[in-house]
Amino acid sequence: MKYLASNLKYLRAEYLLSQKKLGERIKISASSIGSYEHEKSVPSLRNMQKLAATFDVGIDTLLHVDLSKDKREQSKDGRNIRVLPIVVASDNNEKASIVPAQAAAGYTEGYAQPEFVSNLMNFDLPFPELQKEQTYRVFQITGDSMLPIKNKSYIITSYLQNWADVKYGSPYIILTKEDGIVFKRIEKSESDQRLRMISDNKQYEPFEVHVNDVQEIWIAKGVIDFDMN
Repeated sequence: MKYLASNLKYLRAEYLLSQKKLGERIKISASSIGSYEHEKSVPSLRNMQKLAATFDVGIDTLLHVDLSKDKREQSKDGRNIRVLPIVVASDNNEKASIVPAQAAAGYTEGYAQPEFVSNLMNFDLPFPELQKEQTYRVFQITGDSMLPIKNKSYIITSYLQNWADVKYGSPYIILTKEDGIVFKRIEKSESDQRLRMISDNKQYEPFEVHVNDVQEIWIAKGVIDFDMN
């Protein structure tokens, strides 16, 4: 366990996690994380497995490799993550799935499950501006962080398969492990392993997420707004 303590400190910094946030992820106290980092106690096997899974490393690596000196390349290629579940109509054309605000929490857990996606509302998007060969999803946003786009608006998006194709400064729907569904502009970070999230409403401070916290990225294509006042 030569490097466990230093690796936990290093990985928390890389993932922008406090001891409290990391503890919440694996359902233990912040003081327990602190005791691991100060070598006052050792995680149980179950907690070791949770820590390794959170940081996407093997247990042996977590214990025996100095990760601060190991230049691991994290993939930004969405194709390496999974096969995207979609809904196909009887004519073999893809349907667009809609994720209303009340389904946002469930989507964070069920986004990779075909059964969950098929139980969403799925429909055709009859807009000539949208290319039929792409995969589309519609997310209802909440809050005012992207004004003038209003609270409860629906964002029409297309799936970004290769994250290296992110166009900095453009708006995206980003699904993250920590914050769930986020609607922001993505800007370049000083670290290649992080994405900087920017709100159009300048009352909201920018923040960064580690690429390993990102589960999906969707390109914002248009807005549907039912509040005409």
